[in-house]
Amino acid sequence: MNIVFLVGGIEPGRNGVGDYTRELVAALEGFGHTASIIASHDPWVSHCRKERQKSGQHMIPVFRIPRNAGQRERLCLVKREIERLKPDWVSIQFVPYAFHQKGLPLFFLRRLTQVLQPYRIHLMFHECWIGITRNSPLQHLIVGAGQRQLVRYFVKSVSPAVINTSNELYQAVLSRAGIHGDLLPLFSNIPIAMGAPEKWDGAEGSALNIDKISFKRKYLAAGIFGTIYPQVDLVSAINELHERARGNNQELLIITFGRSSSDGEQRLADALVTANLPVRNIRLGELSAKRVSQVMQRLDVAISCTPRQHLGKSGVFAALRLHKVEVMATLNDSLPEYDHMIEPSINTLYNRPSERWSVEWVARRFLEPLTIIH
Repeated sequence: MNIVFLVGGIEPGRNGVGDYTRELVAALEGFGHTASIIASHDPWVSHCRKERQKSGQHMIPVFRIPRNAGQRERLCLVKREIERLKPDWVSIQFVPYAFHQKGLPLFFLRRLTQVLQPYRIHLMFHECWIGITRNSPLQHLIVGAGQRQLVRYFVKSVSPAVINTSNELYQAVLSRAGIHGDLLPLFSNIPIAMGAPEKWDGAEGSALNIDKISFKRKYLAAGIFGTIYPQVDLVSAINELHERARGNNQELLIITFGRSSSDGEQRLADALVTANLPVRNIRLGELSAKRVSQVMQRLDVAISCTPRQHLGKSGVFAALRLHKVEVMATLNDSLPEYDHMIEPSINTLYNRPSERWSVEWVARRFLEPLTIIH
């Protein structure tokens, strides 16, 4: 099959949906399909350009249209590129704010329905709209109501043959709006690094240079990947993990890695002072995907900065579970209308076999309904 993916932006490492789509396309090409990406509102380019972006062993064809392009010009470019590619399917990777800075892409979606008329459509909701619960701020409720109406109009107009979303929360939100979507779970965008681990330089990484068996014997290794938000209960997590380590005659080692802020690092430092326990902390900062995998392979547990209710749309959670890391979720984001529906699904996420977090497994799930209809 020949599939064209439509996203907002596609700058490597700067756009989660763009990175997701690039990895998915690479997996599809690995299965012998043809796929390419159109970024219709790319904020990281100032003019239209075609390029190839690397994903694993694949070079993915990408057409990037700048965000500041005129609306009619943008739609003409999208139409022309789709016609040139002659796809069997067009897959829209939907996030409202990817197609409009205020999350209300009315003009674009209305005109896009005309462009898409000749094609089979797959619609993937990475996000649907804001203000999904009565606990939401008033402004979110107002904007979200407009986004909800726009999404319903778009779905009715393009009549997608397949609709997916990544988690049961959004599946329930869509269902309340009369939109049926099947689950297509997220995958890890951090593949498991094979072969001998690279040596770490400097004092921060020295603990990771000892062999894995000695490391596991000496440390209970806890990781925090990415941003550390104020709501995360670090002190309770540190106390619990320290007790576990002491019971196993181990030292507690906390490893922070990935893109974070100085505020987040300070929150951890403050929590360590408050806990007042003998804990070793090393900070590795941003790392390559291979390095991230090497760190995850050393972890016993990770402290999640994502609320339990949103774990299904967390790429970090997906990466940790692919690497068989236990995940502690210290945050709860109460959603009164949906809590009773999504709580069972959280247990399902934790029990999902590690191999089902791979891009290859998810790519096969993506293809199943498209192949049947095709």
